[in-house]
Amino acid sequence: MISATSSWMVLDKKSGRPQRFHLKTDGFPWEPGREEIETNLQKVQELESGKQVAHFRVQFSDLDVNRHVNSTKYLQWMIDSHSQERLEETELKAVELSFLAEALPNDEVVVLSECRGNSELCCVIRVSDNKELCRALFEWVSIAVREP
Repeated sequence: MISATSSWMVLDKKSGRPQRFHLKTDGFPWEPGREEIETNLQKVQELESGKQVAHFRVQFSDLDVNRHVNSTKYLQWMIDSHSQERLEETELKAVELSFLAEALPNDEVVVLSECRGNSELCCVIRVSDNKELCRALFEWVSIAVREP
């Protein structure tokens, strides 16, 4: 079982600038307060001395209808930056993501990682301008080794 929550902002499609949420959400199909999880989301903290663990190039299939990288792709890149052994011996207990900027077609990105006790900080950086695009905090737990 999982529980999840997210915080959103509305951006002007032309300028990319944040807009006043209450002025742009009149037609949204939601019911505020219905089945919401109480949260106080903050930005995931910055890495202090992360090491590069993976390198990817944005492919067409990574893009959403706005020609930006789909938000799930950042998480996939960070998970895929781990070894097969690590992924078979541990599982994610919790993930926090902060989306900071957008990757675009043909961008090259790198994933950086830094261990913090039982947690791990990861971030995705665009190579061309060293811009941080996404940051994550992972909590991993060991799992029993499965016999084939």
